[in-house]
Amino acid sequence: MAVRQPGGRFRRRLARVSLESRNVGLGRRRDARAVRDGPLAAATQGTKRLAVHARLHGRNAVTARATSRGFTLLEMLTATAMVAVLAASLYASLRVAFRARRTALAAGEATRKITVVMAMIKADLLSAMVPNGILAGEFTGNSGKSLGRDGSDDLTFYAAATDAEPRAGVGDVKKIEYVCEQRTDGGTSVLLRRVTTNLLAPTAPEPDEEILCRGVSAFTLRYFDGTTWEETWDSTARNNALPLAVEVTVMLDDDPDRPVSQVLTLPCGQEYDESASSGGES
Repeated sequence: MAVRQPGGRFRRRLARVSLESRNVGLGRRRDARAVRDGPLAAATQGTKRLAVHARLHGRNAVTARATSRGFTLLEMLTATAMVAVLAASLYASLRVAFRARRTALAAGEATRKITVVMAMIKADLLSAMVPNGILAGEFTGNSGKSLGRDGSDDLTFYAAATDAEPRAGVGDVKKIEYVCEQRTDGGTSVLLRRVTTNLLAPTAPEPDEEILCRGVSAFTLRYFDGTTWEETWDSTARNNALPLAVEVTVMLDDDPDRPVSQVLTLPCGQEYDESASSGGES
């Protein structure tokens, strides 16, 4: 049995139905686009933008308020207390440091003064002459105790001149005197060095006086004869002999608890034999 193919009329009807369906689909898309792009869609988009802007503005306002927030009274008091504690600690540290510096400087100054005094006395004793020459006089050391001046001994001797170049009125022998005296102007004791250079002058000249140290509370001397330490020395009573060594002790008002002592030897010193001296005199 043969199947009848659709004829031209049937094909034209199918084509018309397809065209109408396509037009209906296009119309629906156009209507949807119109709805999306129409006034309602614009209003909806505007509403969304306003909502987003309001949300962002509120967040920025909160952030600004949090950023511009000031210190509370408790925080200010805590910070002030911390600064006060730090300042007090710094002040205490600086005070201790400056006190230690003053103490060190005072101790160093006292040591420097005594060092200068010891160096001067040592140089003079090294050039001390035996008292048996024409110009060389006696070597005399007096104790302050016997003179009513406890802690203020004095020493007088003759020494060879140590000047590098000869000068007018200056001989080869000079008289040196060390004495501790209390000044009437300041009230403090000073250690003096008096030097007489012209021993052949017709009249006794005024010695050159030099202040070696101020604020001396004690200046004591002891002399070693080879056996014992003596508080005084008189070469005229000891066969014109010089001591083997002299112990010099200096104490300052600034540091009375730490006197400084030094033993200085004399190159021309001789051991004194008291028994031989008494036997020779008899």
